[in-house]
Amino acid sequence: MDRLRKGRCELCDQRTGMEVHQVRPLVELRSKDEQPVWAQLMLKKRRRTLMICTTCHGGIHAHQG
Repeated sequence: MDRLRKGRCELCDQRTGMEVHQVRPLVELRSKDEQPVWAQLMLKKRRRTLMICTTCHGGIHAHQG
């Protein structure tokens, strides 16, 4: 809740339209060879969720094949 209350995207620092991006098991991210920035951040912080703006969230899902 604290991260959501900050109201700042954890990827681009934007302060509008916050959403939560979640992956089921964090292990899914480790299995890929080349990691996007958002996946690297999740692995580094050892978290299954990121508080991100709608723009970043849309970008993540647009590039997830």
